[in-house]
Amino acid sequence: MSSLHEIEPTGNVNFLTGIKIAQLALKHRQSKNHKTRIIIFVGSPIETEDKDLQRVAKKLRKEKVNVDIVNFGETEDNTEKLTSFVNTLNGKEGTGSHIVTVSVGPNLSDVDPEYLQQILTDLPGVESSSEGS
Repeated sequence: MSSLHEIEPTGNVNFLTGIKIAQLALKHRQSKNHKTRIIIFVGSPIETEDKDLQRVAKKLRKEKVNVDIVNFGETEDNTEKLTSFVNTLNGKEGTGSHIVTVSVGPNLSDVDPEYLQQILTDLPGVESSSEGS
């Protein structure tokens, strides 16, 4: 564990393949009593075309799959694509899927804790701990 910081990440991110694998896992899960949700952590540039992202977002919306995205590292390159992806997923209702963009830096002070709390309380089985505070 002490040498974990010495690992150099290499390779390319394949955003669509990751989503398709997660969607396949959701489709074949044993307990289908809960809502379907995919949480994605993106830290590399997304090289996928916008039209391909929109096509997958429409398919996920049709299948009622919500997606939460934490975007960090390559915020300049990814924010526009990921925001458009989430907006397509949400459709006219505008709820269900979320994106949080974390700026590059040593701490998470730029992330709005109330926004994160909102996302967490939207998850099934998670209750708000702010009651009585």
